[in-house]
Amino acid sequence: MARLGKVGIVQYDSLLCNSSASYAWATAKQNFLWTKRHGYVLAAYCIQSCRHGLFGTLHPAWCKLVAIAHALKSNRFDTLLYLDSDAVWLDTSVPLDVLADEFLYPGDWEQGSIFFGCNGRFNGSWNFEALNAERGPANSGVMLIKNSRFARDMVWAWWGRPWGHQEEFAHSWGALSDEGYVHRYRHKYRFRNGWEQGMLWHMWADPAIASGLRVLANPRSRECMWAMEGQRRTTPPSPLLHMCSRNRKFREDRLGSI
Repeated sequence: MARLGKVGIVQYDSLLCNSSASYAWATAKQNFLWTKRHGYVLAAYCIQSCRHGLFGTLHPAWCKLVAIAHALKSNRFDTLLYLDSDAVWLDTSVPLDVLADEFLYPGDWEQGSIFFGCNGRFNGSWNFEALNAERGPANSGVMLIKNSRFARDMVWAWWGRPWGHQEEFAHSWGALSDEGYVHRYRHKYRFRNGWEQGMLWHMWADPAIASGLRVLANPRSRECMWAMEGQRRTTPPSPLLHMCSRNRKFREDRLGSI
């Protein structure tokens, strides 16, 4: 059984900078009611934009890594659950331990550090042959994170290694002093319109990185945890709903039905 310790729930959205933004605050409110009931802490980050030292202003999806890195570095939490702003915990009476009990394999918590929701049938270029990739494609909108050196180093490597930062996975991109570094990484940053999930899938090919990563899945049914709206429900069902739609009215209506 995973020992979660002090739990923090992290959500980020530029819309959280605006008190009148409906769905982002609605999901945060639902998740706050859940955290309050179980003694967790909700850390809701308002970040208007994020700028990389080498690559300039990035797609807003990258800003989640800034929020996660800040929460990890604060040392307030032993465990983080990161949720995109369109992801919500469905039943406030159910603790986070249920997710850990249902969707971690024996030994996962001891050997891994970052555990992802599942991208379901949207598996595109996912390499099922890579280390720890056989459970299904990772979805970066839901992450269970054990606060460890591995997790902190991985998040910074994922972000793109700011100048002067030294971390365990420097070999993935080469030395910062290498002139080819900027070209290689810039190319990957533009992968799939610059979304951070594409970079994660690329990095997963490195066994040193993949060794600490897992996709959440039930060890009995061997089904990965599909939380996204419109996909078939897993057995057991995900305790989360990731609405993952660009239609704001749909998200607002869906929240109202919970």
